[in-house]
Amino acid sequence: METEQQRAIDVTEHNGKPVLVLRGTIDVMLAEQFHQTACQLAERGEDTAVGCESIKNIDLSALQILLALKEELRDRGKNLTFREVPEVFVEQCRLASLSHTLLSEATIG
Repeated sequence: METEQQRAIDVTEHNGKPVLVLRGTIDVMLAEQFHQTACQLAERGEDTAVGCESIKNIDLSALQILLALKEELRDRGKNLTFREVPEVFVEQCRLASLSHTLLSEATIG
C-alpha cells in the first residue's frame, strides 16, 4: 500500500505534456522526493503544468523547488504553468515574496 507521502507528488500527462500533480501537504519532509521529481522534469525540457487543486499546505522548501524548476524550464525556452491554484498556495507565495516571480499572470492557467 502506498503512503500519503508517495501519493503527494506524482507526474502524469495531459495532451502529451507533463503535469506535476501535488496533493496534501508539500513540505520539507518531501523535499528530497520533490527535488528528484523536479530534476527529472527539468531534464525532459518540456512545457510543464502543475496541478495544484489538491494542495492543503505548501512550505518554502517546496516553493524554492518550484521556482528552480520554473527558471530551469525558462532557460530552455519552456514554461511552468499552474492550474487551479488554491488560496493557501497563493498566500504562501505572498508571504515568501514570490507571488510576482512564481505566480505571474503568464503562469496561471
